Amino acid sequence: MLYWPMPNTLYVEGYALDRFAEGAWALQPVHQNKVGLVLDSGIEEELRLRHLQVADAARASLGLPVVEYTVTDAPLEIKMWFDPKCGKSTGSVGNSGSLLRAVGALVNQAGVNAVAVVARFPDDDPEDSDCYREGKIGYTFLPCVLAGLSTAPQYVTRRQGTLDSGCIVASDVDSVILPRDACGGDGALAFSRTARKNKPLIITVQENETVLDDTPDKFNIEAVCNIS
Repeated sequence: MLYWPMPNTLYVEGYALDRFAEGAWALQPVHQNKVGLVLDSGIEEELRLRHLQVADAARASLGLPVVEYTVTDAPLEIKMWFDPKCGKSTGSVGNSGSLLRAVGALVNQAGVNAVAVVARFPDDDPEDSDCYREGKIGYTFLPCVLAGLSTAPQYVTRRQGTLDSGCIVASDVDSVILPRDACGGDGALAFSRTARKNKPLIITVQENETVLDDTPDKFNIEAVCNIS
């Protein structure tokens, strides 16, 4: 399954977006990254082989710069649950040290500057799994992850008073679009509370519903425009 990156967008991870919005990080556009792949040793052998085949196919047919892969030295022990307070899904990595060692090996030995991780998630409820299988249109999202990472911007830590030559910074953002009931995240709050004179427009979408109930009024966010 592949969604090719759009030329007018940047492939950025959620945590990085929050730090970017707060002004702690800047985004440095690149021509191409060297991408590495980390596979959780907790993945069954057949699934590991299939993902390696996907990576090989992406490299051969799309020219993606997937230069090396590694397998963690211990299972990552991913856990998932629903937050009882708000209903959103969340999770944890039980063996983060193994993940960091694997990433470090790729960086030091293969010189990668972008990493994709394929982890073994807990099995879903059988009923949920059946519903998912009936609607799925692809075996894995790994191709679009690799394609996105191939040109994803690098994260640059900003120091107060420094210039970010060629980088995109939070003050470059003119507008922010998000679901109307999802305004409580770090990124949304950072943009809405920025001290700069020209704050970005906060545009909320009424019909884009989530399990959250974090509407603008609860955080004193002035939603300039509401799209229904």
